[in-house]
Amino acid sequence: MKLKIKLLFHALFLLSVYQLSAQLDYNLGAQEKGETKVIVLNNSKEAKLITPPLPLQPAPKAIQTASAPVNQVTGLTTSETALLSPDEQAIRLRQRGRA
Repeated sequence: MKLKIKLLFHALFLLSVYQLSAQLDYNLGAQEKGETKVIVLNNSKEAKLITPPLPLQPAPKAIQTASAPVNQVTGLTTSETALLSPDEQAIRLRQRGRA
């Protein structure tokens, strides 16, 4: 029974592949190698959309982000002091121009 189902499945698969390949045009009818056959549709219309210009846009505003207070003694925030290693703290101070 399983063999019959496998054979039926393979036969259907091969038939569907054959039908699919028969629908493809393989570019028959082209005169020279590398030439492509083109199908032109009659009565085709190209859509011409006229879009109005955008209204004047406001100038972008600089948004000030929140920053944590920096300890004046260490030059680092409390989070940086707590979470960074001494080497990373030195790197952060160099980034700020304080080292």
